Order: sequence, then C-alpha cells, then structure tokens
Amino acid sequence: NPNWRVLEAVEDVAKSVDLGKGRELSASQLCERLGFAKDAQWTPVRDLSGGERRRLQLTRLLMEGPNVLFLDEPTNGLDVVATRALREFLLFLKSPQGGGKCIIVSTHIMQEVDALCDRVLIINAGRLVVDEKLENLKQSSQLLLGTSLGKQTLQEVLAAIPAIGACTPVPGHDQWQHYQLQLQAGHNLN
Repeated sequence: NPNWRVLEAVEDVAKSVDLGKGRELSASQLCERLGFAKDAQWTPVRDLSGGERRRLQLTRLLMEGPNVLFLDEPTNGLDVVATRALREFLLFLKSPQGGGKCIIVSTHIMQEVDALCDRVLIINAGRLVVDEKLENLKQSSQLLLGTSLGKQTLQEVLAAIPAIGACTPVPGHDQWQHYQLQLQAGHNLN
C-alpha cells in the first residue's frame, strides 16, 4: 500500500521477529538495523526511492523470520550505506546470536561472496563446477578460467600477470575456452 508509512508496511507482516532463545527484534528495531532511522520509518512508501523500496521489501521478508534465506543479488540497487547495513545484518542472522540462519546468496559480485559466504558453489551451463569452502578457494594456487579468447591471445594477456604460471586447456561444455591456471609459488587468490 503506497499510502502506508514504512513502519506500518513492516508491522503489517509482524510486530516483531523471533531470533530464538527468547530474543526478538521489534519491527522498528529491524527497520533501524537496515538503515531506516526512527524519523524515516514515518516516510510514506510512495515517497521512497527505488533502493529504499528494495530495502523495505527485504525488511518485510526478514520480519517473517525465515530459517533459510534465498537472496538473489541482495544488494542490487542499494547505496553503500544500505549495502553495509544489510551485510552486517545478514552476518548477524548467520551468527548464533541471530539464530544461526542459513543464507544462500546468488551473486556475481565477489565482494558479496567474500563478505557473506563460508562456502562457494559455482554453476556453469547448468553444471556444478566448484563446491568449496571460501577459505580453501582463497588459499588455492589454481584457478579455472572460461574465456572467449583464443589460447594465443590469452597467453599474451596472462604474460602480463606475474602471479600466473602454467595455463593448461581443460574440456568445457559450452562456447567458452576453459583453462586451468596455476599460480606461481608464493601467490594465492587472496
């Protein structure tokens, strides 16, 4: 309802959200955690910017208290402050104090992965190609690369990157050329 105020739209879902172990957040507290200051909670929904409306949708979703969250590009359209607030709150939800929620994020933004994820799944052309803990990936000395560049052009590009050692073609199942890159000793993906 565009005539509702932000807080009314959130309270329409629930007055508070249960975090488990007797802890809860009121609708107003959750609004604050996600960047709606007390005075902004009285803004009519019709006056919100696109990013604020997206944040309001997320706030309403979180008021339902789900144990598992599936988020597709959760910070898309959010400003830097709202992105930081959302990431901090999602990390809180993952923690024991926040109820230990399971959060699954679909994103192409590696900063998002680094900020929120413990485990990384990469799907290419409908096939799971990576299933690994983020920390293990960061410490890895190998990287799988898919590119439309031919091997000669790719090797010219890679020659300018001191950390890259060997470049070995591997079979792929799509239109891309696939290569296993080996990092030089002393380098990792972190």
